[in-house]
Amino acid sequence: MNKISIVIPAYNEVEGIAETLDQVSRVAASLRYDTEILVVDDGSTDGTSEAIPDSFRVIRHARNKGYGAALKTGLLEAEGDVIVILDADLTYPPERIPEMLDHLEFQDMVVGARTGDTVHIPLVRRPAKWILNQLANRVAGERIPDLNSGL
Repeated sequence: MNKISIVIPAYNEVEGIAETLDQVSRVAASLRYDTEILVVDDGSTDGTSEAIPDSFRVIRHARNKGYGAALKTGLLEAEGDVIVILDADLTYPPERIPEMLDHLEFQDMVVGARTGDTVHIPLVRRPAKWILNQLANRVAGERIPDLNSGL
């Protein structure tokens, strides 16, 4: 690993983007690798891009294209040989990034998972999520604890 790219898709995150970037910057500074922080603003209308300091790399979609398109843009534009994806709303703690990078010594890919008692999945979404997870686990040949992970 020579360079780590931390890709942060963002949409209308003006209220929280500064805190997110502050936390991610602290984690990046603690890493023993060159680190790039790349924010993909997916057509925000609330001033998200303007709230991001010039020291960060920002790619802005002219209009909202959706989370998947923001991810694709980030993956294509990232310069690192390792890419970390982190949601802008701090759903996942950036402090876990070093631990995940340590696992790359033995794995080709590491995915964070929301598990434990604090995870809240609305009752109406549980049956569909369960079916989709069962299908994905069968296709992958192993258990995937959080198929929709943003880390």
